Amino acid sequence: MRRALPRPTNGPGISGQIIMKYSFGSFAAVLLLALAETLAGAPGEWPQWRGPDRDGISKETGLLKDWPQQGPPLAWKTTGVGKGYSTVSLVGDRIFTIGDTDEGSQVVSLNRQNGKILWTAKLGKGGAVGWGGYEGTRSTPASDGQLVFAVGQWGELFCVQASNGKEVWRKDLIQDFGAPRPEWGFAESPLLDGDKVVMTPGGPQAPSWH
Repeated sequence: MRRALPRPTNGPGISGQIIMKYSFGSFAAVLLLALAETLAGAPGEWPQWRGPDRDGISKETGLLKDWPQQGPPLAWKTTGVGKGYSTVSLVGDRIFTIGDTDEGSQVVSLNRQNGKILWTAKLGKGGAVGWGGYEGTRSTPASDGQLVFAVGQWGELFCVQASNGKEVWRKDLIQDFGAPRPEWGFAESPLLDGDKVVMTPGGPQAPSWH
């Protein structure tokens, strides 16, 4: 059962960051690849970790001032989305999250109204990374409503179509950028900022952002 969250500065010398702007063609030296749309920020949307502006502030209004003693009525609950530490992203009528299953780490799309799983897409290897034996995914997927971006605990990074989970492109933070694997595994969530996706692999093959 799964639980139903800082914008970068433009200062000089932010080493080891990659900026992606999606053109679905070849990767430029700074890996600029083109999002289909700008990031949605309407009330009720939570399209990436810590919300539309990555500040943890919701634009929802009309919330209860006094909550029932037993909490609000349960709308639905779901199982089968895997295990891990990932939170959820909410865009339109979809919920996106990541979890470990017997097949590895999976990105899961659910119907926002009833919790039904709509599709799953294999992100990469599952299991525990480094010390502690903590199994499961760490990061939260991000979506602009057209595409979904996710990172697994072993450094796999991919983009899939939000409608059906079909893979668009894939990268590996270790193999492609020389990123050192953190002892606790990769836990960074992709940052969507306008038409860019930003990651910080920290490897020598990743370009700097000046």
